[in-house]
Amino acid sequence: MHYAGHMGSLFKLDSGPYGWELGQIQHDWNKLINTVQSHIHSLNFSYNVGLRSSKVKYINGLAQLKNMNTVTYYLKGDKTKEVDVTGKYILIATGCRPNIPEDVEGAKELSITSDDIFSLKKIPGKTLVVGASYVALECAGFLNSLGYDVSVAVRSIVLRGFDQQCANKVKTYMIEQGVLFLDGILPKKLTKENNGQIKVLFNNGHTEMYDTVLYATGRKGDTKGLNLQALNINIDKNSNKIITDKYSCTNVTSIFAVGDVAFKCPELAPVCIKAGEILARRLFKKSNEIMDYTYIPTAIYTPIEYGSC
Repeated sequence: MHYAGHMGSLFKLDSGPYGWELGQIQHDWNKLINTVQSHIHSLNFSYNVGLRSSKVKYINGLAQLKNMNTVTYYLKGDKTKEVDVTGKYILIATGCRPNIPEDVEGAKELSITSDDIFSLKKIPGKTLVVGASYVALECAGFLNSLGYDVSVAVRSIVLRGFDQQCANKVKTYMIEQGVLFLDGILPKKLTKENNGQIKVLFNNGHTEMYDTVLYATGRKGDTKGLNLQALNINIDKNSNKIITDKYSCTNVTSIFAVGDVAFKCPELAPVCIKAGEILARRLFKKSNEIMDYTYIPTAIYTPIEYGSC
């Protein structure tokens, strides 16, 4: 998505001086979404092939913990039949899900998240992005680069946890590209109008109409339904993430957690993969290596890209 927006910006801003006469450039949202979905399907297929070649049994079902060595699962679409699987170890790697605040009336019913934007059937149109995380700014950036009117509602500062001098340079560049930042202004209520648009009432009393409202205000651990409470597994109540030690182990010695679902672990796919590999080697290859989270490079794919470590 970032690359698609970047290509459009290059065509519009830089092609002329280099002799390219491209005429009127139009973007086809549906073609882009089809390309994204095709890529996702190809990834899923390759993962399934990899699992089969490694003799891993893939079960498409909902699971929950039964005891410290047993998981009960229900096959997808059939909650009547329970199947138990036992093992010496249990690894939880369920990741996170976007969080939409419950105190904003209409937000859960009328807004989307970064998970939804990649399968959105209609063009986003005029979009309000709520949040100032790298996910929020990346979404706002590529939507703006694709030619859509984009506003970003920011509670306090952008890119919290990153160098603020660099973060503000990203913000300034995005403003220059046409993104509107609403500093200190947040939605209070969302209502759907007869024409399909969403009317947003902000906390300053102002109202504005949007075609799409996208929340990117953080993610919470996808632990609901795992039955963690039955084993008294410790979680952080604010993030719903599982608390682990430096060995990725929970307070139940046979149960481990890696990736986004683990408390205070970076929400980055390569980091999650590495943590899983190190844990597997430690459990089955007698390795003593533990995951080191001290220096992890991060790339932010805003219109002006930013990397930090």
